[in-house]
Amino acid sequence: MNKYYKTAKLSPGVIRIKGVGGEMCYLIQGTEAAYLIDSCTGYANLVQVVEALTSLPLHVGLTHGHCDHCGGAFFYPAFDMHPADLSVLQKHQSLEKRTAFIRTKDENVYQSMGGDAAFALYNGQSIRFLKHGDIINLGGNLKLEVYETPGHTKGSLCFVCRALHCAFSGDNVLDNTVLLHLPESADLQTYANSLRLLLALFEQGIDVLYTSHGCGTADHTLVQNLLQCCMDIQQNTDDKMPYSYFSIPCFLARRAHVTGNNLLSRNDGLPGNLAYPVQTN
Repeated sequence: MNKYYKTAKLSPGVIRIKGVGGEMCYLIQGTEAAYLIDSCTGYANLVQVVEALTSLPLHVGLTHGHCDHCGGAFFYPAFDMHPADLSVLQKHQSLEKRTAFIRTKDENVYQSMGGDAAFALYNGQSIRFLKHGDIINLGGNLKLEVYETPGHTKGSLCFVCRALHCAFSGDNVLDNTVLLHLPESADLQTYANSLRLLLALFEQGIDVLYTSHGCGTADHTLVQNLLQCCMDIQQNTDDKMPYSYFSIPCFLARRAHVTGNNLLSRNDGLPGNLAYPVQTN
């Protein structure tokens, strides 16, 4: 197995693939086809890793267009995404952004994999645009339902697999800090509505959300914590901790401290925090 990726079987139909920057993607396999949700940052020939895990016809779909999710899609001739994130992808497909993500995490790893030459390049791959309600059939009664869940980005998607009682929510639900302060992020009320949509999934038989960073899983309580952050911000009762992510000033809804890998953990010990634009209040 490629030393730059770690894999873990989560259920009979789901395998998590984790990259060196802590970014995660997921391989879902039916009886007739396989689907890769997100694709890490696109280095060290992700294709070989996936081909060692499945021989089924494969397609790739993105929860959103950021560099640590879209890069591996460029190893393939086509991929799926939401049209609202096309401008995000066009910005984040750059070699500079993607190598910077890895180099910030570990310069030695970047050098050991061969530097820039290890990265796939965006060269006009075919893009299929997804919308809410689309169904991706993988065979054997296994299908993915597409949910539009704008928040972290305006084009964020969630892929719901009812047969396996799980969903794949990208960066919209994280146990550390969800970034809602970026220029491409949706407004707070829109994000809150997306969280309510995700909460409803737990009432419909979904047991877990698989996320793309952090611990990798989210339950009902974490989603509720994030929704509570939204409501407190709207009511001006949150902690409003000044911070800066990616050189963009923001507030954190809950006071937090820096832990390993520069992730922020809430001082109260609970999971889930929001970074939001300073102009919100």
